[in-house]
Amino acid sequence: MVVKVISFKFVDFFFKFSFSTFIEHSNQDIFPRQLGGGHTHLYTKESIYYQARKKNLKIIGEWWFGTDFADLYRTLINKFSINSSKLFKEKFDNFFLKYINEFQKVLDKNKSPSEVHIVLKK
Repeated sequence: MVVKVISFKFVDFFFKFSFSTFIEHSNQDIFPRQLGGGHTHLYTKESIYYQARKKNLKIIGEWWFGTDFADLYRTLINKFSINSSKLFKEKFDNFFLKYINEFQKVLDKNKSPSEVHIVLKK
């Protein structure tokens, strides 16, 4: 029996330039998840593909997913006034959380979410 050894690299481009980036930049009074102090770089889909080509790496697997709308939800909840009524918050939760996965799927499907995992091969 012959076993073929395949070497590959797994890259997690966790800090992708995305909708979350815009949310965080426009709400600097809320702690940033993407733009926090330790995150010194952001990637775009184009820059990721460019780097793969430049290093002669073949992309053999991609998983585009994100938490952009969870980030938006967190930001909006934190922005609600302390005087916002309980009823208002419940109505918001019932509406937003009902559709949060559908909202996120739009970004994921279009390769525009906050995260991507990529498997690359030489």
